[in-house]
Amino acid sequence: DAEAAPNAHLQDFDLIICRNVFIYFRTAAIAAVVKNFYEMLQPGGYLITGHTELWEQDLSRFEIRSYPESLVYRRPTAADSAWSTEPVNPEQACLRTAVTLFRLRAFDQAVQQVETLLKLQPENFDALCLMAQLKVKTGQLETAVQYCYRAANLEALSVIPHYVLAQIFKHRGDTASAKRALKKIICLEPTSVAAYVELSAVYRQEGNPSKSVKMERLALSLLRQLPVGTRILELDTLTVDELLLKL
Repeated sequence: DAEAAPNAHLQDFDLIICRNVFIYFRTAAIAAVVKNFYEMLQPGGYLITGHTELWEQDLSRFEIRSYPESLVYRRPTAADSAWSTEPVNPEQACLRTAVTLFRLRAFDQAVQQVETLLKLQPENFDALCLMAQLKVKTGQLETAVQYCYRAANLEALSVIPHYVLAQIFKHRGDTASAKRALKKIICLEPTSVAAYVELSAVYRQEGNPSKSVKMERLALSLLRQLPVGTRILELDTLTVDELLLKL
């Protein structure tokens, strides 16, 4: 019985593995089993399922960890609570799950998580930015643009929506709009290596080698001021030394 209390003899597990089982359960039954599993785990114990099997469940009591092709759910310990100063609520848990699903390329499931969050918080900046990126991944570029503009209107000084817009415009071949988005990033964040690198590529695409070289030199100047192992997240997490070799 999924809704029954956990058996008194089935307690203090370090690990519970339940893969490819929940697909046969209804949503309410899954929720009841997950609740029981949580109670059966000892603090610090882990639950492992298929990585999309629990995507519509409330997992806010768990700490969610991402590994290649898998999500792992950990029951926090008292020490975790004592040291943690960050409040955890269902909205935060929903966003974290969506980000993890995005990294696992489970885009449809991530969209479901973000849609749920935006119903609760329509002006959640992080959710709007993530949804824009998800729409790009699923080929819905017009919708992605609208989410970017909504996010940019909420936080006018953030560069994140403009990065997404620049990628969309480049994909469309709209170099004029791509340049505007990248120049906006540079205005907001003059040390943005990625913006100079992308702008150099756009000028090269337009057949303007002098401006392309100028942007590349500015990027190189900024790169040489950074520690070698620094990752440039906007450029596929390339490190400084890797990017120096490419330029």
